[in-house]
Amino acid sequence: MNLSISARLMAFSLALMLVFSGTPARAASYNDGVAAYEAGDYAGALAIFSALAEEGHTASLYSLGILYDRGQGVEEDDTQAVIYFMRAALFGHAAAMSDIGVKYNDGEGVEQDYSVARDWFEMAAKQGYATAQFNLGIYYDNGIGVEPDLQQAMSWYRKAAEQGHVEAQYNLAVLYEGGRGIASDWTQAAAWYRRAAEQGYASAQFELAALYSSGTGVTQDDAEAARWFTLAAEQGHSAAQFNLGILYYNGQGVEQNVEQAVAWYRKAAESGNANAQFNLGIMYYLAKGVDADRPEAIRLLQLSARQNNDLAQQALDRIGESW
Repeated sequence: MNLSISARLMAFSLALMLVFSGTPARAASYNDGVAAYEAGDYAGALAIFSALAEEGHTASLYSLGILYDRGQGVEEDDTQAVIYFMRAALFGHAAAMSDIGVKYNDGEGVEQDYSVARDWFEMAAKQGYATAQFNLGIYYDNGIGVEPDLQQAMSWYRKAAEQGHVEAQYNLAVLYEGGRGIASDWTQAAAWYRRAAEQGYASAQFELAALYSSGTGVTQDDAEAARWFTLAAEQGHSAAQFNLGILYYNGQGVEQNVEQAVAWYRKAAESGNANAQFNLGIMYYLAKGVDADRPEAIRLLQLSARQNNDLAQQALDRIGESW
């Protein structure tokens, strides 16, 4: 379960809100706290937020919760963090509500209770808070604290996704792709993968590349596949690195370049990708694009075989090597 935690200082938006409310002195004081936080002066930020919190300043109450949650300027104290989040939530602070949900989900500072977590996420989500909408989607998707309901999951993912929440965009695409109780719609899947991919989300870049490679939901285009595989691979996505190696080896969507293929296979292999370990092992064994190196070939094939790669196991059996 991958929940999105919202605890952070929203300096820019809060500064604007306070300035336009016609309370310049308080805006400056809160902004001073934000500036201290961003400069790493957590003790200074704590002092400023504490003074403002005594006056019931909502953003400062929330910010104190963050400091206690992270142990910045004060000893980490989940219970105290929850208290400040609760105080901010009483004033309708959506991010605080969402973070209380995370605390109940994780059992930090409170007894773990998924149903209570769901209630807090829902309160924040109904205020339009994207992080809570995403978390609520996770709950309905996986049946956490509620009965599984993919329609509800899709609805909440969509609300967050339309606000630009990248993980919600990705999960929405997965629902459209998988057709789990919902009719598969590859065009919609591609569209949402693209929106997440354009925000730099590596998993979405990989999935979009795979769709271009197969021509599913989009017009088949090896060059586009190579472009998106490259973007994901450069972020360390091992499956993208492996697939990019294939494209370079075969000259699909890119100019054929065995050296580049080897380089990308190696990156993926070093990350533990069994398929890349197998391909690179075979290349070393057969001296394809690299100098023959039987010990290195065996090493890579064994690494792959131990991850239950059938082809690697068969190759080692044929050459009389154990795995």
